[in-house]
Amino acid sequence: MKTPTGIFAAMILLVTVVVAAPLATAKSSGSSFEYLHTQPEHPQLPVRWDPCATTTWSWSAGTKRDHRLTRKAFRKITAVNGMRFKQIRDGKADITIEYGNLTAGEAGRGGFGYRGQQGYLHIASTGSITYSRHTRRYSKVERLHLMMHEIGHAVGLHHSQNPRDVMRSGNYRIGPKFGPGDKAGLRSLAAGGCSELVHTATNLVVQSTGSSTTVSWSYPGKYPDILTSARVTSGTLQKSVSGEQQVTFSEPCETGETVYLELFSDYGKSLTQTQC
Repeated sequence: MKTPTGIFAAMILLVTVVVAAPLATAKSSGSSFEYLHTQPEHPQLPVRWDPCATTTWSWSAGTKRDHRLTRKAFRKITAVNGMRFKQIRDGKADITIEYGNLTAGEAGRGGFGYRGQQGYLHIASTGSITYSRHTRRYSKVERLHLMMHEIGHAVGLHHSQNPRDVMRSGNYRIGPKFGPGDKAGLRSLAAGGCSELVHTATNLVVQSTGSSTTVSWSYPGKYPDILTSARVTSGTLQKSVSGEQQVTFSEPCETGETVYLELFSDYGKSLTQTQC
């Protein structure tokens, strides 16, 4: 049988992206860092962006100099943890940047909101960074440091107490160079890649009668609530469901035909297959 469109790519992902080490805790030995937000029911896990997706950003009113320094700041994060960022000119970005009116003495403010329900794993969304207009007078070094600090918040880090860290509030003396706590925190936000919480399904069962086919499965992962959808392909038939672990086709499948199950989430996807 010919492999359905999209399944081959999923096979490659399943082979090359394996379950990796768990995420680091909020305190790392020798290098202290804290997360901006943690999972309500699992405080050792951060709320984070998908490290295997490209996080977009925009600054509609920024100058060429602003854009140039911002790209450099994002590249410094990429160099530490591999996260990918892209500037977009049109459309809604994941992280929006602007100048605004902040409280007296405040140079910038960064962070993100997140989505999810009680008891579910939360996912980062709607990030924002605001710089005070007086920071336009900062030197190039000071501005780059400030941008690295606020972007650090926007990707998931809280303040550090280590004077060698950029995430130490107001610590401009060290320059635009990430310290040990910064690096440990940034790396933990990308630990495990995109699929450390996405396992393949188990107990994949196909029951076919003379007029229909029912496909059911179980999910063994610790966080089944991260799954956004499942797609089942049987011959020329394909169906997607959300929040369910069973689909029914109105036609029978042929004996020996391969049935594919793909599980999707914001952290990646997995593939399981069986025979009819």
